[in-house]
Amino acid sequence: MRGTGHIVVALIVALCFGSLVTDAVDTQTQRHRHRRHIHKAEDDIPPPPTPPELEDEAKKFAFPRFVSVAATAEAKTQAQTKGDDDESQGGTTDITRAVYNLLAKKRDKNTHEMSNLMKEKLLTSKKQDALRERSEELKDRAAMLTRLQYCLEQDGSKKRASVDKSDMTAPNKTTPGLTMDQLQAKEDALNALQDALNKLRADLAKKQKELADREKQLEGRLAALKLAENELANKRADSDSGINATILGAGPGAGKGAAGQQIDECPLVAPAKCPGDCSLHMHCGLCVADSKCGWCRSTQSCMEVVDGRAANGNCSALDLSHLYCKAATCEQHKTCHQCMSDPECGMCSVTGQCAKGTLTGPDTGQCSTWNFAGPMRLFSLNIYGKDIANLTERAGAIFAMIEEANADFILLQEVEDWFLEVMSQQQWARSYHASDFGSGHAPGGLLILSKIPLASVAYYEKTQPGQVEVDQRGRLLVVKPNLGNRNFALATTTLDWRTSESRADSIEYVISVLNATSDVVLTGDFNFDVGAQPESSRIPSTYKDMWMQLRPERPGFTWDPMHNAYAHQSDPRSRPSRIDRIFVKSDYVSFNKISKVGSADVSPHYGLLADLQLFGAFC
Repeated sequence: MRGTGHIVVALIVALCFGSLVTDAVDTQTQRHRHRRHIHKAEDDIPPPPTPPELEDEAKKFAFPRFVSVAATAEAKTQAQTKGDDDESQGGTTDITRAVYNLLAKKRDKNTHEMSNLMKEKLLTSKKQDALRERSEELKDRAAMLTRLQYCLEQDGSKKRASVDKSDMTAPNKTTPGLTMDQLQAKEDALNALQDALNKLRADLAKKQKELADREKQLEGRLAALKLAENELANKRADSDSGINATILGAGPGAGKGAAGQQIDECPLVAPAKCPGDCSLHMHCGLCVADSKCGWCRSTQSCMEVVDGRAANGNCSALDLSHLYCKAATCEQHKTCHQCMSDPECGMCSVTGQCAKGTLTGPDTGQCSTWNFAGPMRLFSLNIYGKDIANLTERAGAIFAMIEEANADFILLQEVEDWFLEVMSQQQWARSYHASDFGSGHAPGGLLILSKIPLASVAYYEKTQPGQVEVDQRGRLLVVKPNLGNRNFALATTTLDWRTSESRADSIEYVISVLNATSDVVLTGDFNFDVGAQPESSRIPSTYKDMWMQLRPERPGFTWDPMHNAYAHQSDPRSRPSRIDRIFVKSDYVSFNKISKVGSADVSPHYGLLADLQLFGAFC
C-alpha cells in the first residue's frame, strides 16, 4: 500500500501542477488533526441566601409533616412491648432481620447487574465512536480520489486535443519529444488508474454499508440496554417496597391505620434509625422525585429534607439538591422539567434552550419569550390611605418597610392619590412598573408594582343595586407580568366590610374573572376571618391559602387590636382576625415562606411578605 501511495503522489505532481494536491493534502491533514472532546463536570451553584432581615417570624415555623412521626412510633413501640413477652418479640425481630438481609442481598445483586450493563454500554459507545471516525477517514479518502480522477481526466483531455490526427507518427507540437504512442501509453496508464479508483470506490461503498449495518446493530443494543436498565430500576423499586413493608410490620395489617390508610411509622426500631424511603434511593433522579427527599452531592446519598434542609444535619445547604438534580450548567438540563425545576435556570421558547438567568431574562443574550421559574417575593399591605393624620411620618414608615422588603411584586390596597404622588418621588419606586394606567390615580384604591414589565393591566368592578360607595363594590385589579408563555396573573382586591352577603357576591365575581388564568396569585383585604360563612364556601379548593399551607399552627392575625394600637384606635370593639390573605392557584407551586410584617406606625393592618416558586409550568 505504501508503494502504491508513492506512485499516486508522483502522478499527481506530474499531471496536476502540484497545487491541487498540496491543497488536498493540507485539507486531509487538518481533518485528521481534528478531535472532538466532550467535557462533563458538575459544579454546584448555590441558591441565593435568605436575607437575615426577612427571617422576622420565619424562624419559628417549620414543615409539620414529620413532627409527630417519632412520638407516634415511640408510643406504638411501647404499646406493642407491653402486650408481648420478650420471647415472642425476639423471634419476630430475628425473622424480620433475616427477611431484610435476604432482600438486601437481592438488591445488591441487581445493582451489580446494572453496573455490568452500564460498563458494556460505555464500551459499545466507544466502539461506535471509533467506527464513526473510521467512516470519516474513508469519506476523506474518497473525496481525495475523486479530485485525483478529475485532475487526470482534465490532463488527458488537454493532451488528446493537442494531437494532430493527420500525422500520427509526428512529434507532438505542444509537448516536444512526446509521440502519439507515448500519449497512448499515458492514456492507458490513466485508464488503469481509473479502474483502480473505481475499485476503491466500490470498496468504500461496501465499507459504508457495513458501517450502517453495524450502527443499526449498536442502536438495537443500546435500546436493549435501556430496556434492561428500566427493568433493573423496577426490580430495585420492588425490592425497596418489599424491604419497607417488612420493616414496617410482619402482619398483613402492618403499616396501615384503622381505615387501611398508609401511615409513616417504623414500629420495630427506634425512629432515629428507621430506614425510610429516602435512604433507599440510590440515584439523584429517583431521590428528588420523592418530594420529602433531597440528594446530597458531597456524600452521594439521598436523605430526608425538612424545611429545605437535611433532617439529619449531615449535608450543607450548598450540597443539597431538592426537587431537581443540579447540572454543571443550565445548558446541560436535557428536559424542560429539569430546567424549570432549577431555580437558577430558565427556558427560551424560541430556541428551546435552557439557560441561566433571572425573572427579567437570561444572563447572556436576548429572548423574546423567556420562561423563568425561580423564586419570587410578594408583599401585600392595606395602607389605610383614607387616614391622612400624621401623613408624612406614616408615609415614611410605609416606604421604609417596602424598600426593606425588596419584593419582586408589591400589591397594595386602599391607596389614595396622595400616596401615589409622594411615592413617585422615591428613588426605590423607579425600579418598579406601576399599574396606575399613567393617570396618577389607583382605580378602586388598588395598586400593583412589579419589577418585571407588565404585559397587561386590567381593572374590574361590579356594582349591585344600592352600592353607592366604591368600597361596597366588587373590585379587582389584575396584571400579567411579561414572563414569556406563562399564563400567570397577579391580582388584588378589597371586599366590602359591611355585610357578608356583599362579600360573598364579590368573591364569586372575582373568581369568575380569574377562571381563564391557569396560574394566579390573589392577595388583598378580604374583611372576613378564616371559616366565616358564607364567604369561605365561595372560595374554590383550587385556591390555596399560603398561611394555612406553611403556618397552620399560628393564628396569623393581620387585624389585631390587642397588639396594634392603630387598629385598636380605628375600631376598639373589633376582635383579632386574619382578614388579609394570599391565595395561590397553580399546579406548579412550591411554598417557601410567609411572614407577618408591620407596626402601628405603618397601618392598622399587618402586611404579608411571602416567598414562593412556580416551576415546570411550561413543560
